[in-house]
Amino acid sequence: MTPREHPITKTARTARAASPLHAVFASAVIAALLCALPLSTARAQDSEEAPIKASARASASSSAEADTERTPHDQWLLGAYYRHDWIPSYMLSMFLSRAPSITNDGFGITISHRSAEGFTAQLGIGYMPYKVSGAFTADNTLVEDTEFVKSDLALIHVTGSLLWPIELTQMLTLEFGFGLDIGALTGSVIRSEAYPDPKGHFHPCSAAGDPNDPGGPDKGPDGVQIKYCAQAFNGNNQPIASNTASEKGEQYHVRENRIPAIMAFPMLPHLALRFAPWERVAFKLEFAFGVAQIWAGASVHVAFTGVKSHAATAPEVVPAAPAAPASGRVLGKLMAKGSNQPIVGATIRSPRVLSVIASDERGLFIVDKVDPGELRFEITHPDYQPSHCSTTIPAEGGEVALHCFLIPLPTEGAISGVVKDEHGSPVGAARITITGPAVNGEVLSSKEGLFALPDAPPGTYRLRVDADGYLMQLVGVEVTPRETTLPEILLIAKPKSSLVTLKASEIAIKQQINFEVNSAAIGESSNALMNEIADVLLRHDEIEQLEIQGHTDNKGGQDHNLELSQARAESVRDFLVHAGVASERLRARGYGQDMPLVPNTSAANRAKNRRVQFIIVH
Repeated sequence: MTPREHPITKTARTARAASPLHAVFASAVIAALLCALPLSTARAQDSEEAPIKASARASASSSAEADTERTPHDQWLLGAYYRHDWIPSYMLSMFLSRAPSITNDGFGITISHRSAEGFTAQLGIGYMPYKVSGAFTADNTLVEDTEFVKSDLALIHVTGSLLWPIELTQMLTLEFGFGLDIGALTGSVIRSEAYPDPKGHFHPCSAAGDPNDPGGPDKGPDGVQIKYCAQAFNGNNQPIASNTASEKGEQYHVRENRIPAIMAFPMLPHLALRFAPWERVAFKLEFAFGVAQIWAGASVHVAFTGVKSHAATAPEVVPAAPAAPASGRVLGKLMAKGSNQPIVGATIRSPRVLSVIASDERGLFIVDKVDPGELRFEITHPDYQPSHCSTTIPAEGGEVALHCFLIPLPTEGAISGVVKDEHGSPVGAARITITGPAVNGEVLSSKEGLFALPDAPPGTYRLRVDADGYLMQLVGVEVTPRETTLPEILLIAKPKSSLVTLKASEIAIKQQINFEVNSAAIGESSNALMNEIADVLLRHDEIEQLEIQGHTDNKGGQDHNLELSQARAESVRDFLVHAGVASERLRARGYGQDMPLVPNTSAANRAKNRRVQFIIVH
């Protein structure tokens, strides 16, 4: 045959010369498909113990029969297994566009140890042949690059598994766990060029220019039909008389020697259904999954140690054990004295009981296995006075009922405060209106500025403090059970000349609130003015809704001014809420530069337009 110079053929041969797929996939793919199982990672499975609870009991009758129940014990077993293995198509499709089905059958012997709880450790040796014969084509290659592969590979392997039991019946157990096969691969792979017959079945080429090669449907630019069994070529596209595995180009009857010698196959999971109709013999149906293969099989196991025989004679009569000493049981209940309400979460201790006991949601507690005699309990609870309770277990034992009553601690707290001015001097005759849980009243501070509210139920209280010559203050305090809250209230003296006037539609201020430059932070110089505004709102509850309006001049841009005016209005609102004004009475809104009082034509006019207004909505 003459060398094929068509571009299609030349492209195919160039790809072969530059890639490990020069023989398409030969042994490298075969080895990966058959032996790449170590890529999976073994993972131990948590198990549930399923102990065998049957125990041998002797019959005391004169016609005593042999015991037939099984006794749990360790066993050593010899076994034999058969396996049928598949290499799934998803593994072949990772490397190939065409491949024959790869299955095999193997067998071997095992020795295993099975504990009394059913845990099995198994070790074996076996033989697993891999018989493969068929055409292989790698992905993205021409049909002419198909190779026909034959193999007589076999794996002589050592297998080991760890299996945990789930007992279904006395004779049937589901075992699950993981395992590993490690072995040496023997045999060889022979690969040849391949051609298809008219039915599409591939056959090996006997040599370059095989006369049986019918040629393919592809033709080169010169119209010459492309043959599958071409004359052999070397790397320089020169014809050669013979071809070896070390040379590039077409390959015929090449033995592949690049198959790894040692292989490892994980089994994750390894499952087995164990059927043991006799104590010495067990049968298993087994299944295992790996990254590159799946196998199912059957095995038989015979115990050679750890089997207890049963005599046909009457068993020895065991003397009865001496009777255990009598013990008692306390059924206790804790209740509140006067109301008989159950006490939950009380701590119960006794010198004769090692553990600490707690009463449940019904106030109950139980103490078991107590020797006869007096039993004293010390009982504590954060809401009750410490107490003790005792009972006596009679000599013959038995249950004893015990009711214990605890005295509740006071639940009320107290308020004890002082009213001072800005200089720390006491303010006498201040009127403190107190509102809170189940309490509404008014008290006056003493000349030392002191006031008190004893026996105040727990909760949040509101103290409205008003004294002649001072701005009103509204303070919130929290009362906790059995604690005294100690508020210190500072009153601010009213200014000689008020800066705030209440009108029908607004709260008018005589000077503007000062803010830091280009900021919403209220300047300290405006604190007195803000306290006066809060005082007006605290004294006039009839103002149900007040709008705090923020305005700016026309400098800085419209969007920036709108954002700044909103931030300043919210800052004023926060100050008033902190001073005691209910938040629902106040709303903040910024108008930016859209509502000037006067035209922004001068610095004085712009100063007038930078303002905060307090408009009464209703």
